[in-house]
Amino acid sequence: MKGSALRCTLIRGGRLYTPEDSGINDILVIGERIALIGKGLAPPRELESEVINASGKVITPGFIDLHVHLLGGGGENGPRSHVPEITLSTLTTAGITTVVGVIGTDSITRTPTALLTKVKALRAEGLSVYMYTGAYHFPSTAITGSVTRDIALIDEVIEVKIAISDHRSSQPIVSELARLASEARTGGMLGEKPGILHVHVGTGKRGLSPLIQVVEKTEIPISQFLPTHIARTPALLKEGGDRVHQEGRSDRHHCTISSGEIYFSDRKTR
Repeated sequence: MKGSALRCTLIRGGRLYTPEDSGINDILVIGERIALIGKGLAPPRELESEVINASGKVITPGFIDLHVHLLGGGGENGPRSHVPEITLSTLTTAGITTVVGVIGTDSITRTPTALLTKVKALRAEGLSVYMYTGAYHFPSTAITGSVTRDIALIDEVIEVKIAISDHRSSQPIVSELARLASEARTGGMLGEKPGILHVHVGTGKRGLSPLIQVVEKTEIPISQFLPTHIARTPALLKEGGDRVHQEGRSDRHHCTISSGEIYFSDRKTR
């Protein structure tokens, strides 16, 4: 098959984490898939091959970062405070191979449409890239004019973002949060996606209570929410930990805290 489009790459002699420490190993990649992991591997003679010497280097699965301001953050102190757009090398040199783009306070000069363009550009360069529609504010700025349509119809859009308990948010009330979560949930069902409400939580005194009220007053399950930045204050971290402890002991949900985010999973769907 020499001269064909199918190629193989042999990564030789790196210390492999899977994520457990698996010691020194070779990795044989054929096409875009890992075909074999072991010691003393050799590339197939039938294929064009490249050998990469990874001696003294660490090899891990690519990292997933589900909250990155691909268009740049900042802007809250005027135009001069805008942070530049992220570059491909900034992500890849950090080992990130899958990333989800978000918009924060500034949804005026940074829009979901602009974010979608950036997502497509990074995808063209080989990364796995997705995004959340919306930003800090309600009603959400959507590419199609509808959160449900964005999630259901645009491949790159998997969830929607909103902010609560933060002076920079639009101070959404419980009924607005419930409506947005419902729109995201329906879009996710139609588009076979998570359809989760990605919730930026600020340092405000209300903490997680707006989300808890939605769960208590509506039929929307707690697994529909992904609160972030939980580790920003001791009080908020404690509230998140208490909630994980409470929900994690029930028969309905499994909960964990990781990197300042709370994950709620419905055990019936796992």
